[in-house]
Amino acid sequence: MADSGIFRINPLQSWQRELEQDYGYPMTWWNREELCARLDSPRYLGGLHDANAGHLHPLKYALGLGRAALAAGVRIFEASPVLRIARGANPVLHTAQGTVRCDFAVLAGNALVKGVAPELDRKIMPVGTYIAATVPLGAERAQSLIRNDMAIADTNWALDYFRLSSDHRLLFGGRASYSNFQPPNLDWVMTRRMRKVFPQLADVGFEHLWGGTIDISLNRAPHWGRIGSNVYFAQGFSGHGVAATNLAGRIVAEQSDVFLDGLRLADEDVQGLERLYIVACGTSWHSGLVGKFLIEKLARIPVEIDIASEFRYRDPLVTPQTLTILISQSGETADTLAALREAKQQGARSLAICNVVGSMATRESDGTIYTHAGPEIGV
Repeated sequence: MADSGIFRINPLQSWQRELEQDYGYPMTWWNREELCARLDSPRYLGGLHDANAGHLHPLKYALGLGRAALAAGVRIFEASPVLRIARGANPVLHTAQGTVRCDFAVLAGNALVKGVAPELDRKIMPVGTYIAATVPLGAERAQSLIRNDMAIADTNWALDYFRLSSDHRLLFGGRASYSNFQPPNLDWVMTRRMRKVFPQLADVGFEHLWGGTIDISLNRAPHWGRIGSNVYFAQGFSGHGVAATNLAGRIVAEQSDVFLDGLRLADEDVQGLERLYIVACGTSWHSGLVGKFLIEKLARIPVEIDIASEFRYRDPLVTPQTLTILISQSGETADTLAALREAKQQGARSLAICNVVGSMATRESDGTIYTHAGPEIGV
């Protein structure tokens, strides 16, 4: 949402173009008239609408994650803050009531983990953030404010964000404290901010107001990593933790393992392989040379590498015990696709290493490894 003229609108529209052109993610620009048809506020000059996004109840989400963890065998100990950690082959976490010895530890306390790993403290700063809920407005009045029930955030440095609750309140977040102290007259400050967005709520106050501390990194990007070999950390979510913590948890859980979800080759398929062909064109062919060296050295399976345009003309010795690996940035290279079809016609399994999701090579191959290299800017 933009509320300060061209200096806010231009960056938003530039961001829209970048998302669509570079990442294939469409969003819709609403001018002031289009926006006001859905949001009854005089403050904003335009906004981006993300039709693929949604909003949820963060507490219910957290409780659901907790139940899923318990069902998986996790033990949760509340009201037992870690006071210090003794690092080593088996980290030991000390609390006021006892200790926990483990194979590896994960520090995920955000701004509340201060002092446990001092080298991490200087990477983040604690910031107080606040949200309030009005008295129930009734269905008709609430829906007149936000007609399509969307969740909204503006582009200000200290942003406002708001949505409707299921019981027809306006949930309004904003204001930040960098001093670790709750701002004075917080209720009045929050009320004034809300009425700047919705002046028609001059007769409405807040029934509930609460806040907490989040951690913000210096560059506003998440800060994840590892201390030594067995103490992991995930912090610096900078106000985006509801979405990003899930990804952080997956990455930490996977540790140093690589999961190739699109491979679609069973263990028996791999164990029965007698020969591999790597087929590619141009610089992809050169990367295949490196692959041949590594596969033969580590897996001890014979590997042949072919330029895609020559593969089908030399009558290769392809059998059902052959895996043909195709390397293509676009997944649409004609010679590479012809080689793929030749190999499949002779009964070989196929695997595409490709950058473009949904390309022809990925659709026709038995399995895929995506490189996720971003947009191609040169050949």
